[in-house]
Amino acid sequence: MLILNKDSLIPSSDFSELYLNILTLSVSFDLHTLSNGYPLKMIFDNMNKRTKKLRANGCTEIGENVNDNNNNGEKLRNLIVFPYIKTITSKVTKVINKSKTIIGYRCINKLDRFINTHKDKNEYRDNNNVIYKINCIDCDVSYVGQTKRHLKTRIKEHRNNIKYESKHSVVTKHITDYNHKFNWEKVKILDHETNFKKRLISEMIHIKGQTNGINLIKDTELLDKSYLNIIEDLHESSGKYL
Repeated sequence: MLILNKDSLIPSSDFSELYLNILTLSVSFDLHTLSNGYPLKMIFDNMNKRTKKLRANGCTEIGENVNDNNNNGEKLRNLIVFPYIKTITSKVTKVINKSKTIIGYRCINKLDRFINTHKDKNEYRDNNNVIYKINCIDCDVSYVGQTKRHLKTRIKEHRNNIKYESKHSVVTKHITDYNHKFNWEKVKILDHETNFKKRLISEMIHIKGQTNGINLIKDTELLDKSYLNIIEDLHESSGKYL
């Protein structure tokens, strides 16, 4: 999948969740721009203008150079391929100039999405630069966080914070208030992302994807409300929440 980021086209990382692929496409600005509250229409218009500019400059990352002609002297159109998700992909492709661009779709239900690689337990917990989710064993509450360090190190901190009153968090508060336990042995990795700003965006999207999350409001305050409808549509398309 291709993401517009300032003056260049770059490939996105292989996100583990379906809806993150599409939503990240709409976030063509960095976190600073998001915090300024730009509406979705402006972002999509910017994406369309940027695509035209890159094509005019001979950028070939998203297809053949539009300056090339076919045998009949007609201008060749670029090909952009999107992962197909019902009701979502159409919203994105509507803003693209069809007279200069050919829209293609690809299936995201590939075999490797359904095959468990059976990673070693230690290998799984040694992952870093991840967005993770911890579930409560006694109810449907969950917490989503992100860390650049090894996951096992961050989980150890969560478990030990209850010993220190000054380090109490929403997780420890839920434990002490309701005498509940979290499933520390089955922490789910939702995404891998080495770029800090992109990791924060991914974290905010996954926080909003929880059925009954206990994250603080400030954890998602940089995510403009304009994106909430898209997130909801993507949840419905995928048929489940995180």
